[in-house]
Amino acid sequence: MQAEQRNLQIRIIPVYNLFMSQKNSFANHPMAIRCIGWAWLQGALVWALCVVAVTVLTSACSPVITAQRLSPEAALGEKAFNDLSLSASGRQSCASCHAAVVGHAAPNALAVQLGGANLNVQGVRASQSLRYLATNPAFHIDAEGTPTGGFFWDGRADTLAIQAAGPLLRDIEMANTDKASVVRKIANAAWAADFKSVYGDNVLNDVDLAFAKLTLALQRYQLEDDSFQSFSSKYDAVLRNEATLSAPETRGAGIVQQRRQGQLCLLSHL
Repeated sequence: MQAEQRNLQIRIIPVYNLFMSQKNSFANHPMAIRCIGWAWLQGALVWALCVVAVTVLTSACSPVITAQRLSPEAALGEKAFNDLSLSASGRQSCASCHAAVVGHAAPNALAVQLGGANLNVQGVRASQSLRYLATNPAFHIDAEGTPTGGFFWDGRADTLAIQAAGPLLRDIEMANTDKASVVRKIANAAWAADFKSVYGDNVLNDVDLAFAKLTLALQRYQLEDDSFQSFSSKYDAVLRNEATLSAPETRGAGIVQQRRQGQLCLLSHL
């Protein structure tokens, strides 16, 4: 509160000084002019005081928004996720096909994304969203006989780290020829010192270890960063008792839940 008071004083004093310096300038003028001048100065002072008060009170009452703090490993993963230099073309990163602004999915209308060493090779599958995978298990058949979990469209990867390794080495995606070429790119990256700080000064001397650590950093970033688990839909708000479904929405939710009656919506969208 003392800081707000000082801020208020700092803003009011110049206005008050202006008022006091100008008030005597009308003293030797005819009465009509003095009245008009005084009215103008008083109005200006009141307006300025109102603006300052509203500004200070608003800033004092506004909630403080702090940036999310990631662990060093997750922060490292964020840098790698957005680094174009990790691709053979030097023009493609993980974020190129999984953009945060569109739910960590493809940021364009292409059916499949382009990749390869020259970024001119067509992929074979659409880039899926990376959202809400923090609790996704490895692929398995559940108690009801339903295929569940896994990463990639076909569930072939058991973890986010294993999934992250795929695009780095696939010839139609980021197109690195082998793990060693990826590690060389890490060594030349702007965040190479951070990589050593997190995993040890000698980590880049072991290709397999360094590559594995890179995929773990990418995994940690996706697990920690809130944007991958935003839970911002109306249905999420309903589950938190912060909103209510309309009658049509309630009927729709009932249809989605009818898995046992042959409906597959729930299987496809959980």
